[in-house]
Amino acid sequence: LMNPVVAFGNMKVIANIDGGKILCESPQWDSHLSNKVPVTVSFNGGSSFSDSRVAMFQYETPVQLIEAIPSAVVVNVTKDILVIGNNFKPLSTLTCRLGVKHMDATFIDDTTIRCALPSMPQDFSF
Repeated sequence: LMNPVVAFGNMKVIANIDGGKILCESPQWDSHLSNKVPVTVSFNGGSSFSDSRVAMFQYETPVQLIEAIPSAVVVNVTKDILVIGNNFKPLSTLTCRLGVKHMDATFIDDTTIRCALPSMPQDFSF
């Protein structure tokens, strides 16, 4: 059985099937093209593809991190960190990660998010 081929616009990648799902990595976005492209699937090595009006994939400009304010925190004293950067989006899944610890994040605007630091035991380390 041949692996499916998934086309993101005119860019093609080889996919895998796992548990009835088609899995693949999207190809790198060519910024000269539209950031919204049709997604089609071929099960015959790329000879023919599914209907292109079914699914669309949208590339987003990558997030750029510039700085965290403050750059150092005092455990259980500092409550928030502001993260400054570019291209932040107001997503419901927005989180911050400090070491391996994930914490709630609040979208301020496309250049700023606020990360709420949780209470931590005094002997906590990252």
